[in-house]
Amino acid sequence: MPQFGIELSVLSLRNWRAATSSTPDEKAIPRVEQVQLPRTARFDTGGIALAVLVVAWEGAMRHTYAAFAGTLVLLGWPAGARADSISIVHDFRFMAVLASVQDGNVSDRHTDNSQPPGDSMRSAVAATTGTSSASAVATLVSSISDPAHLSGRGTATGQASINHFGDFSASPTFAVDFHLTEPHSFTFASTFTTSAHQMMPPGPPNVRAGANWQASLTSGFLTWFNRFDTGPATVTATGALPIGDFHLFLDSGATGTAFRAATLDAASGFDFTFDLTPMPGGTPSPTPEPASMILFATGVLGAVGIRHRQSQRDTPPSDDSSRAS
Repeated sequence: MPQFGIELSVLSLRNWRAATSSTPDEKAIPRVEQVQLPRTARFDTGGIALAVLVVAWEGAMRHTYAAFAGTLVLLGWPAGARADSISIVHDFRFMAVLASVQDGNVSDRHTDNSQPPGDSMRSAVAATTGTSSASAVATLVSSISDPAHLSGRGTATGQASINHFGDFSASPTFAVDFHLTEPHSFTFASTFTTSAHQMMPPGPPNVRAGANWQASLTSGFLTWFNRFDTGPATVTATGALPIGDFHLFLDSGATGTAFRAATLDAASGFDFTFDLTPMPGGTPSPTPEPASMILFATGVLGAVGIRHRQSQRDTPPSDDSSRAS
């Protein structure tokens, strides 16, 4: 169900009773109170509209002002309270870093993959023993607050100065699952950067530094794009997405390993945007729009008010009212 905040105007039953019991000379107009509902509350549009109709119907049987007041209540429903056609189902933003060195029988190793998903993430580790050292850093600054416009920038860097053995790795990952209740077109654009260097004295080539990146959009066994490379690149993609669940994934990595004396470093990164736009003529959401409910409710309430007013005119005055006159 859609999740949204709403400010709903409702009739106070206490004030309503006071209004209907007032004398004919008084302006017995029911007072409207404002009730602030929590933003995290979940509502079914049809259910709430039906509940308001029931309350207004009952009030109409007691006073002709109910038709007017009930209509005002329904019109107080915000026109924008339509179910979101895009929702983030799972947030898998993640990062992992490692740094490890060993000189003879002495070693030092550190990892960090405990960062919870967030809009600003950073992990860093360092290892040192003797004259050997290694470090790794991963960062990810991204936004999923507006599911129709996702964006993110991730970086991975690592370096090491090794005498005997050492390695490092860094990897920021942007990954989300999202659901569409209407067909949308998408536009994806990203730049990817990579670099890697290694220096070592003559000897066996037991040293390697590298950088890579990956980007994909999938739904089950279907793939809209899936790219993997070790060099810098600019990637763009467009297409149409039907109703369903989708997985957007971006990752960059920097790694280095040395089994002998060497100095090495590596870096990679991505900077992307992913935009979704409803497709004209797409299948509408099954959730009824409040505007339609308002039109239906207004007609019903108007009919109730007219019927009640006519019944009051046709009803002869009671004995109490005759004696009072």
